[in-house]
Amino acid sequence: MRFKDDMLCVRARIEDFPWHNPRAYALYMKQTEHFSGHTSIILDLVANKFPAGHEMHERFKAHTIEEAGHDLLAVRDVKNLGYNPEQLPVLSITRGFIQAQYYWLESVSPYSIFGWILLLETCAAEIAPGIVEKLDAVHGKHCCGFLRLHAYEDQDHVAKAWVMLEQCSSEELQCIWDNYRQSADNYLMIFEDIERGLSTLSRKVA
Repeated sequence: MRFKDDMLCVRARIEDFPWHNPRAYALYMKQTEHFSGHTSIILDLVANKFPAGHEMHERFKAHTIEEAGHDLLAVRDVKNLGYNPEQLPVLSITRGFIQAQYYWLESVSPYSIFGWILLLETCAAEIAPGIVEKLDAVHGKHCCGFLRLHAYEDQDHVAKAWVMLEQCSSEELQCIWDNYRQSADNYLMIFEDIERGLSTLSRKVA
C-alpha cells in the first residue's frame, strides 16, 4: 500500500531529527503547541458539517473533547526544557501546515481532514514511542508529556480512523489521500526548517 511506503519515508526523516538537541526539540514542541491549539477547533468544525446523530458528527465531537488542552502539554514540555515558549517562533511552514486544513475543510471536503489526522496519529502511534524513549534518556521524563500521551492514546484513534475510511466513497478517499500527501510534505518541512534555523534560536534558562 502506498500509505505504508510513504510512512516509511516519514519515519526515517523524523527519526533522523536531532531529538538529543534541546534547542531542536524545544522548537519542535513550539510548532506542536501551535498546531495543537487549532486541532480542537478544526475537529469541531468538521463535526458541525454533519447533522447531530450522524456517525461523523459524533466521532468528531468526541475527538474534539479528547484533544482539548493538549497544546498546554506542549507548553509545559518547552518550559521543562528551560525555554520560554513566548520567545520561540512559530515557523511560516507551521502556519501553512495548519492553515491548509481550513482550506481542505471549507473548500474541498470535511472528509479530507482524515488525511491530516492519519498522518499525525500514525506518527504518534508508530514513531513516537521510540522517540519518547530517546527523550526520556536525554532530557528526562518531565520533558515529553505531550508525545508520551499521544504515543499511546493515538493507537486507538488510528484504528478508528481506518474503520471510518472503509465507509468512504472513492471521491472522498481521493480527497483524503491528497490532503495526506500535502500534509506529509509540509510536516516534514517543519523538521527541515527547524534544523536550518537552529543557530538563530536563543535559549532562556529558567
